[in-house]
Amino acid sequence: MSAPRPSAPARRRPPGSRKSSKSKTRKPDYGLIIAGVIGCIVGTIVLFYVARSMPAKARSGIVAGLPNSVPIVTSPRRTIDGTGDVHAVVFQADGKGVLVGDRAGLTEYDPATGAAVTRAFPLSGKGVRAAALSPSGKTLAVALAYTKTVRIVHAANDSVDPSSLTDAAGEVEHLTFSPDGRLLLGGGVPKKLFVWDAESLIEEEPGRVFDTTAAAKSRKRLVRAIPLEGSVRGVAFSPDGRLAAVSVGRKVLLLDTGTWLVVRALAEPKMEFGGVAFSPDGKNLAAAVRDSDATPAVAWEVTTGKVAYRAERLTAGGGRFGIPPTSTAEQVAYSPNGDHLAVARADGMVALTEAKSGKARRLLQAGDRAILSVGFSPDSRTVVTGSADGSVKLWDL
Repeated sequence: MSAPRPSAPARRRPPGSRKSSKSKTRKPDYGLIIAGVIGCIVGTIVLFYVARSMPAKARSGIVAGLPNSVPIVTSPRRTIDGTGDVHAVVFQADGKGVLVGDRAGLTEYDPATGAAVTRAFPLSGKGVRAAALSPSGKTLAVALAYTKTVRIVHAANDSVDPSSLTDAAGEVEHLTFSPDGRLLLGGGVPKKLFVWDAESLIEEEPGRVFDTTAAAKSRKRLVRAIPLEGSVRGVAFSPDGRLAAVSVGRKVLLLDTGTWLVVRALAEPKMEFGGVAFSPDGKNLAAAVRDSDATPAVAWEVTTGKVAYRAERLTAGGGRFGIPPTSTAEQVAYSPNGDHLAVARADGMVALTEAKSGKARRLLQAGDRAILSVGFSPDSRTVVTGSADGSVKLWDL
C-alpha cells in the first residue's frame, strides 16, 4: 500500500484583514452632485434663450415631427402691415374688402392686392379695440381704445364724424350686431352687458354724441345695461337672434333676448373663457379657453348645455423653452359654411379644427405674438388673422 499524501497547508490571511459579510459603503461625492445640478440649470437657461430666439418657421419644423402634431402652414397668401395690436379683422359682406382695426384706426384693404382702400375715420391715435359690421353691411360699430366710446360709422358716408356711444364705467372691448341688425351688443372692462337699439343709432344725426347710461325719452337710448359678475371676454348672438352668449371669467352665460334673463350658465372645471361664437346652424356654442392645459376650446350643445366636444390639443412646445402653452386661446370663429372652427392662440398660431368634432386639421403659423382677432371670408375660402405684432394675414383653405 502506498503512503497517504500529506494535506495542503491552510491558507493564512494577511495580518489585519477581517472577514466581513457587509460591503464597504462609499460616501457621496457632494462636489459632483453640486456640479451636476449647476450644469442642469445652465443647460435649461441656454435652451430657453435658444428657443426664444429661434425663428417661428424653424420651431414649426421641429414641432411638425413631434407626436400629436398636424401640418403647419407658415406661408399666408398675403400679409398686410398694420400698426400695433390688431384687435379687429372683419370681411365686408361682399368679400371684396377686409376691415382692419389697429392702433392707427380703421382701414379697409383689398384682400386681393393688400392695398388700402379707405381710412374710415381718424381716431386721434387712440386706436380700435373692437369692430362689428351689421348684417346689411351698411353700418359699422367701432369701440375706441382708452376712450370708453363706441362710434357708429355709416358705410355710405364713412368720412363723416360718426355718432358716438359713451359709457363712464370703462372700455368696451367686444361688439356684435343681432342677425336682424336691430340690436348692438357690447361689453368689456365694465361689469355690464350693454344692449343698444341699433335702429335708432343709425337714424341718429351723424356727429351727435349721447350718453348711453341715461334713459332718454326718445328712441335714441340704451335698451339695457345688465350687471355681471366680471368683465366681458366675448359676446355673440345665436343665428335666430333668440339667444345671446356672454363670456365672463369662468362662465359662459346664455341669455334670452326677449327677457334678457340668464337661461343657462356653462362652465368647465379649471377653465377661463375668452371669445365665443355660435355655429351657423345654431346647434353648438364654442368658447376659447384661456388658461387650460387640456383644450384650447370647448363647444356645448345649445339645447342641452352638454359638452359637444373639447377641441383637440395640438403639439407646439407645451409651454417649455419659452414657447407659450399651446392651449391658451383668445378668440374663436366658425366658417360661414359650418365646416371649420378657427381657434386663435397666444403662441401666434391659429388652429383649424372640424366644426362638428373638434378634431385638429392644421395649424396656421402667423408669428410669435398672440393672435387677437380671427375671421372668415363670406365664401369660407379665406381665413384672416390679426396679431399683436401688427400683422394681418390672409390664408387660403
